[in-house]
Amino acid sequence: MKTFKELINDSESIGLDLNGKEISEYEVGERVQCFLNGYQIVEKTHRNQLNKISFQLNRKLAEGYQAKELIQFYNESIGSLLDDFIF
Repeated sequence: MKTFKELINDSESIGLDLNGKEISEYEVGERVQCFLNGYQIVEKTHRNQLNKISFQLNRKLAEGYQAKELIQFYNESIGSLLDDFIF
């Protein structure tokens, strides 16, 4: 597999998909837009989840939870978020 930099610098690969099939500039643009849309959705979702965890931690702190409980809650929440992201 080539790295992204190699694909960009390889003039023979311009206009070809990963299977070596020729594609139009329009299709390249559509694929890029699709990728960017997906990336933005994932970024927004994870940003919202991190904000939710932050608000929950602040609420628990205001309710008088101890540091050990806050750290445990944070670790469990972030662990769950990372599990969702990886799988």
